[in-house]
Amino acid sequence: MVRTFKNALKLIFWDWSTLLLFELIYKSAALAVAIPALKALLDYAIQQAGLRYLTMDTLPVLMRNPIAVLLAVGTICVYAVYIFIEMTAIVLYFDNGVQGKWTGAGQLFFSAVRRAFRILKPQNLLMVVFVLLMIPMSGLALTTGPFGSISIPGYILDNILKTPVLNAVYKIASVLVLIFIVRWVFSIHQVTLAGDSFRKACKKSVDLVRGQFFHTVWMFILWFAFIWGIALVIYLMALGIVYLRVRLGVPMASARIVFQRDCAKLDDFSSLLITLFGFAASFSFIAALYYNARFYQAFTFKKTKRETHRHLWRRLAKGGLIVTLALLYINATTVHVVIFDSDEDRVSIAAHRGGSAFAPENTIASLREAVLGGADYAEIDVQQTRDGELILLHDSNFARTTGVHKNVWEVDFQETREYDAGSYYSSAFEGEQIPTLREALEYAKGKLKLIIELKATGHETNLAEETVRIVEECEMEQECMIASMNPSILETVRRTNPFIKTQYIVSAVYGNIMSIQEADCYSVERTFVSRDLLTLLHRHKKELFVWTVNTEENMRKLIAMGVDGIVTDNPYLVTYCLRNMSSNQLVQAIADRAFPEILGETDDVGRTIAEE
Repeated sequence: MVRTFKNALKLIFWDWSTLLLFELIYKSAALAVAIPALKALLDYAIQQAGLRYLTMDTLPVLMRNPIAVLLAVGTICVYAVYIFIEMTAIVLYFDNGVQGKWTGAGQLFFSAVRRAFRILKPQNLLMVVFVLLMIPMSGLALTTGPFGSISIPGYILDNILKTPVLNAVYKIASVLVLIFIVRWVFSIHQVTLAGDSFRKACKKSVDLVRGQFFHTVWMFILWFAFIWGIALVIYLMALGIVYLRVRLGVPMASARIVFQRDCAKLDDFSSLLITLFGFAASFSFIAALYYNARFYQAFTFKKTKRETHRHLWRRLAKGGLIVTLALLYINATTVHVVIFDSDEDRVSIAAHRGGSAFAPENTIASLREAVLGGADYAEIDVQQTRDGELILLHDSNFARTTGVHKNVWEVDFQETREYDAGSYYSSAFEGEQIPTLREALEYAKGKLKLIIELKATGHETNLAEETVRIVEECEMEQECMIASMNPSILETVRRTNPFIKTQYIVSAVYGNIMSIQEADCYSVERTFVSRDLLTLLHRHKKELFVWTVNTEENMRKLIAMGVDGIVTDNPYLVTYCLRNMSSNQLVQAIADRAFPEILGETDDVGRTIAEE
């Protein structure tokens, strides 16, 4: 095992500057050329389907258009080639290392391109699924690019985990994916180096792994632990240098801000190294295992001298190019918002269903928790009963929250007064009633704003108009935002009262969403939020809220990105993250202990933004 680890490290660093230069050039080219080209191709597919944007609602329309489907498939194939070029280049780099063959970044790229199109051969189509779906689903750093890891949208995953059968299927599928990846772990090497078809490569990989499956899994676990351990030690040493520099050379009044800013830069650089070397580190270990298994013994790595002398100016030029590309790449891919100078400037907190982590959802009790948690908004769901009353309810059926198996359009309001909407959550809330929209507005007035999501069931009458009327009667037009997943509802709201803000809620979105003129704000599921989407919306003076965010890690990332609002079940946690702005908990802990904030000293500093 020790020899395998040593060989894996030698494979990474035997010509590290060439590897680093290749990765920087390739990833920079992806940002400048490949990703825009992929987006343009997908945009054209959407246009061919007669659409302006793509959501879960419009996806079936695209799937019914043959030309659009072919273009979408073409987009996937182009992306598969893009991913496989990098994989192939890394495999060739390691193979050159084993043979002691020196090569340049350009030669490495063109050698990889000549082999990478093998992935599009008919006999290798399963490899597209393996590279683009199975490997990213595993969460292992064995692929790269904008879809280097695939995560199931949070609201879908929550439903899966809550359903015993789906939960079991999900866990079984996850285990099967990992089993296939381990069994086929050498298939990329076989396709690249031996020219085998993917099916033949998988068979050879299975033969090489046979009898060593659990040993291979254990070796992978130890390798990743080893790599992350080294990375952590290096990071802590760099963090110590930053701390000493600030402690000894910066006035205490501004030390906290300077420390957080410099640590943000350190985090950017760390992320860059992980992006560049994480992928290579994974494949170097696979390469070490591959050559061991192939030769039935631990291979001997011999580093030979270069055949030609490299002049000093060429080395300096190469180093300068690496530094320049690294700085440009960091600038293009990272953004940190460190400190906000006022409550008006910070990210808004929207308590999902009133803050359902601490009280039964869509009740006055949940609105009370939203206020106590420091929320700016409470997001509530509104539906219409049979007699036209607007009440707070998420599901169209009362069963989950009250135990009554009736649909909302089947009962009159007075009957809902008899329902217990609190006991399902806790006996402490026994007898909690389902409130009307008017009651929610009256409680919230002067305490917090409301995002009123209108849930269309197909049985409602003048739902949007009635909602606007009640908001107007409560004189809360400036304190409410009416939201819906149905653009026609927003259009009705805008027509009825153009002074009430509207919000379009989507689970996934891509394309020219600016064509939805009725929306002042967009609320997008966390998985599909990107910096590009935020930039697009802000360019058109639209706001971006993100739902439903319940982990500190995701909250800090979105705060750093600069989104306008975070929809969460736990407003207390978002409040904590906003008061402790560093996206790194270790940095925040050091800042709190070593550089306590001096009240009044930071007022002149304002908002510090580092886009580096």
